[in-house]
Amino acid sequence: MSPLSHLIYVSSTSQLLSEAELKEILIGARTQNEQHDITGMLLYNDGNVMQVIEGEPTAVETLFSNIQQDPRHNGIIVLVKEAIAEREFPDWRMSYQNISGQDVEGFSDFLSFDPGKATHNILPGKAIKLLNTFKNQVT
Repeated sequence: MSPLSHLIYVSSTSQLLSEAELKEILIGARTQNEQHDITGMLLYNDGNVMQVIEGEPTAVETLFSNIQQDPRHNGIIVLVKEAIAEREFPDWRMSYQNISGQDVEGFSDFLSFDPGKATHNILPGKAIKLLNTFKNQVT
């Protein structure tokens, strides 16, 4: 079995995205993720994004490099980047949940960091727990 890693990040979008725009982005992402054996989940909340990307380390790094260069993202903060034994989202090329307008406990905690700080004392389990909250409510 090939080694696996996951990367979890948060960012803000350069502009608010409509549901139609988000779904269009997801169609392209899912096609690319299928080709590179990437799985994961994306949460969107009024212009803020939290995403987990899972796969072979090189594929994860390549995808994240593309995300960093995407002008739709601002203020990207990596929360977790580590090797994993198995995927948390093995059945999803990119699961998606728009949580705009919902009061989601813990979500805002991940968006209140100072991007200039070198460390953020993030507990990997807390980010995974938040993402897993929506694991069975996917679009």
